[in-house]
Amino acid sequence: MREKIEAFKDYSLGGVWQVLKKIGVRHLRARQYVHSPDPAYQAKVEYLLQQIRSHNRGEQEIYFLDQLTVYLQPTIGYDWSPASQKQPLCRLGHYSNKTFRICGALNGLTGKPTI
Repeated sequence: MREKIEAFKDYSLGGVWQVLKKIGVRHLRARQYVHSPDPAYQAKVEYLLQQIRSHNRGEQEIYFLDQLTVYLQPTIGYDWSPASQKQPLCRLGHYSNKTFRICGALNGLTGKPTI
């Protein structure tokens, strides 16, 4: 911040921390959040709608398949937050961070899950 904010140029690192503390900003761990915009999303939706419209009922099935990884323990990091905000707690278990995969499919015409 000392390098990027002109008002902090002459402050020591501790001085910057004191100013931030005084104005109510503190350093907190970040919460997990994933945002992955797909630039081809609309084209994919149009393609799927075209496939659904043109399928032969009784002769073809349409399934939507997805999978995900489940982590036993959350990942914790830091972020800036107003000092008045309580830090969220991240309860951890006594075990290592094991992972497992979940896979599922839905019938694209009925919406029923498949086994």
